Amino acid sequence: MKKETIEKDVRLSIARKRHWRGIRKKATAKNQSRLSRGRKRQQRRNSTWHADVKAPPKINLYVPSDHEKTVEFLKDLRFKISRNSRVRISFRDTTEITAAGGLLFIAELDRLITAYPGVKFSCIRPPIKHDRTYGNESYVTESVLNQIGFFKLTGLTEKNLPAYPSVSCWKHSQGHIAEGQIAGQLLNHVNEQLAAPARKRLYRGAIEAISNCVEHAYPSLRRDGLQITDKRWWMFVGVMMGRLVVCVCDLGVGIPATVTQKNPKELVQTMLEKLGVTGTRDSEWIYVATLISRSRTDQKHRGKGGKDIRELLEYYKGARLSIFSNKGCFRDWNKAKSTSKAESIPFAMTDEQKKSIHGTIIEWTVPLEELSV
Repeated sequence: MKKETIEKDVRLSIARKRHWRGIRKKATAKNQSRLSRGRKRQQRRNSTWHADVKAPPKINLYVPSDHEKTVEFLKDLRFKISRNSRVRISFRDTTEITAAGGLLFIAELDRLITAYPGVKFSCIRPPIKHDRTYGNESYVTESVLNQIGFFKLTGLTEKNLPAYPSVSCWKHSQGHIAEGQIAGQLLNHVNEQLAAPARKRLYRGAIEAISNCVEHAYPSLRRDGLQITDKRWWMFVGVMMGRLVVCVCDLGVGIPATVTQKNPKELVQTMLEKLGVTGTRDSEWIYVATLISRSRTDQKHRGKGGKDIRELLEYYKGARLSIFSNKGCFRDWNKAKSTSKAESIPFAMTDEQKKSIHGTIIEWTVPLEELSV
């Protein structure tokens, strides 16, 4: 074989090897680039993925339709936070947060964040309201979230919003024990507007409600399936539309589940017969609890539980009491009540909701003009 032929064959072989080596390199580079892009997409997806929880238009317990939507929202909140590392709460449609609803929401959120500290939060903020006449912007709903501590709890940025009198009046706190110090500090915010007897009565009612939270609300785990032990109470105090509003919340088993446990069966049965109810509804058990004056602890200074909670109704014509516990709701007010000691059952109203709040909220409202006397 001639030398030229051998050299030509070698050159062709080398060229073929180089050709296929180049194709392999390009394929490898392309695959590596594809893998790199895939990894980057996955990282972005992991950094932005979250479980969504949508808040209702009104976080409110006073209206049955709103009550049901609020309870469903809180149920979804519990489910998502307990099962995900990133949760986004959307307030896109939320235009109103009332006292009892806001207290229950912030109590639930505080409890969940304490139990699942590793969860990261994001949120879609509430819509901005626009005044059609003057074109002014209003951030009232987001301001409420600021005031009740939502952004501090979740670690999100709290915007510097305008001060709204209907929002900035609210003060809140939480605690573990039935001492009066924290409640007293909250009530001090409105002390200058209250007469001394009114301060004493309000203080007694608030401390009694908090004490009941601690002593009676947590005999067993809350029935929400999360197995969380958190025996705290939460409290709001504020002045709205000329009325003092005090709300106390616990996330225990609820009044209906504890009435028969902390009171003698004979006494409970007597109260059921007196009211003419069977005890098949949560609202009936709340009614019974407000009339029973004996405390489970049998301590002398704690033997007027029901009386203290309702005491404001006896002194102030405009006073109102609302108690939400599990599915039940009990409302009482001073409606030209007789002063006769023979009257043992006051005017009151009960109603039953479709879904349970899994806890108790006690709310008093009293006109400031009556408290200042």
